[in-house]
Amino acid sequence: MLIYHLDDVAGTPLDILAMVSWAVQAVMQLGVVSIGALVNDQAHSPLLELNEAQLDIIPDNQLIPFQMFLNKLSVTPIGFSALGMFTIDKPTILTIIGMFLTYFFLMIQFKPSDVTVPCAGNFTVT
Repeated sequence: MLIYHLDDVAGTPLDILAMVSWAVQAVMQLGVVSIGALVNDQAHSPLLELNEAQLDIIPDNQLIPFQMFLNKLSVTPIGFSALGMFTIDKPTILTIIGMFLTYFFLMIQFKPSDVTVPCAGNFTVT
């Protein structure tokens, strides 16, 4: 894996290109998720103020649309979705960062050793 060669400064140009492209892809993915979380946060930002609104000053003909809008804001997640499976919000950023950190630590933990083990088998070739 590429992460094994981080300490190898004199890597081949292909290794360096692969590491740089992986890092750029990771930063771009976090950027896209951050923008999606910002959209989600801004779309739900009026919810707190609308919940505290005085409903007795709203005319009866506007009360039902107001309550429908309030229900839509509080129940339905608003924002970018990933193929309709989930809406990108702030916890999604933590999930992506956790995924990257888990991958990084697993690659460090399972780094192959530099010690070569001689073959223990006895083979005869004719």
